[in-house]
Amino acid sequence: MNDSNNRGSAYHAPQDEGSSWWKILLAILVVLAVLGAVIAFAMHNKKKDEGVTDPLTPSITSVTPPTITPTENPDELVNKGVLGSLTVEIKSHKIVKDENGKDAIIITYEIENGSNAVMNFLTFLSDTAYQGTLKLSDAVLKDIKDFNGASISEDVQPNAKREVTRAFVLADKDTPVKAIVKQLVTTDSRMVTRTFDIK
Repeated sequence: MNDSNNRGSAYHAPQDEGSSWWKILLAILVVLAVLGAVIAFAMHNKKKDEGVTDPLTPSITSVTPPTITPTENPDELVNKGVLGSLTVEIKSHKIVKDENGKDAIIITYEIENGSNAVMNFLTFLSDTAYQGTLKLSDAVLKDIKDFNGASISEDVQPNAKREVTRAFVLADKDTPVKAIVKQLVTTDSRMVTRTFDIK
């Protein structure tokens, strides 16, 4: 009997020892959890003090409308305006046929050189023409009255004026044509524009 009782006692002792280890482990986990909570709370307060917003914390922010820069809303000078040292006027238009028999528009500009140097349209300005959102391509014209294809590269003396004619192939004969002239190399967003009703 004593042997069996001794064996029973020897058997139950490890269980008591094991349960105490579980208690110790559980206590360590509880301590770690508490430390983690304290550290997280301290870090959260530090971020608030430094003005850092916690991504998990909802916040109300005011929405500031975007600032409109000149490139997004350029000054549009209707019919006539000063671009650099040149005064540009979009004067008139004329509907003709190009060398392939397609409808084309001739646009006449007048440029005045306000600088002390010789200038020309081709070197200092660029022009485009649109029907709606469609950019028109250059037209090739032959023997058309009031059209001088070389005028774009002809020099304009200081304080002098010159007419320049440009031609574009029309997409149709109903949609208005908008002519736009800008400086060729500049950060200035100003442009001279004119819209022609071609019906």
